Amino acid sequence: MNKIVSKIGVLFCTLIAYLPFPLLYLLSDFLYLIIYKLVGYRVKVVRQNLKNSFPNLSEKELKKIEKDFYHHLCDTILETTKLISFTNEEIYKRIKLKNSERYFDLIKEGKNFSIVFGHFYNWEWLVAAVPVYSPIKIFGIYKPLTNKAFDKMFYDMRSRHKIIPFPMQSAMRSIMKDSKEQFGIVIIADQTPSNTDSSYWATFLNQPTPIFLGTEKISEHFDNALLFVDVNRVKRGYIEIEFVVLAESVKGMKEYEITEIHTRHLEKRIIENPAYWLWSHKRWKHKPSDAIKEKFNLS
Repeated sequence: MNKIVSKIGVLFCTLIAYLPFPLLYLLSDFLYLIIYKLVGYRVKVVRQNLKNSFPNLSEKELKKIEKDFYHHLCDTILETTKLISFTNEEIYKRIKLKNSERYFDLIKEGKNFSIVFGHFYNWEWLVAAVPVYSPIKIFGIYKPLTNKAFDKMFYDMRSRHKIIPFPMQSAMRSIMKDSKEQFGIVIIADQTPSNTDSSYWATFLNQPTPIFLGTEKISEHFDNALLFVDVNRVKRGYIEIEFVVLAESVKGMKEYEITEIHTRHLEKRIIENPAYWLWSHKRWKHKPSDAIKEKFNLS
């Protein structure tokens, strides 16, 4: 029964992918009423996350971010299905690249890259756009979904735009085997680590937060340049992206410095445009032990 439901779900996503954008956003507005107004999907989580992250904002200001977030979330869900049907020409039309000359200079110099971003704006659009705009091999590290039908749908959706996806558990080994040519590695770096004792902890959005060290370890191993993909919304269905060079080489950096750099850049972008981050994620479900607080000087 679950397999049948999953296949129907994949078919439904595929049908949505071929809707024209005006109809897609009409459907998104309807979905907003269902998810936010009727069901109240994770509203308590979103409100608590926002309140803890922005303690100086008024209830009215927090409420506006909350509503804007749910509008954006519904757009993100439906926009993501468009990647099933997106051509490279559609990506060039709707995802414009700007101010990234240094990235292409470093490519000419033969550098490899760790290309980092968070669950900010539509991260799946970024996963699709990075390899389309990059003249080098691009790997992607992802966490497989438990639902096999949807996992295959996302794998196919991502790989059709030139990215080479590797599961998180075997990513390092796979990249080492396939890294003879110049490459970049796309990493969504703001997921919650399963093993928080071996993570880096920082005060992120006013809260003690465990952060994956994967970006740091991979960057150090290959001496990658560290990039962050900034994104700005032009209007509904159109964005601009920029490859921001955070470090041209990570050689000689102190422990946790790489993680701190990309974490602070993401935090800055979230503070500037809070509605575009994934507030429904249970990002702060883990609390630091006394030993962690002492090690990382957390209050």
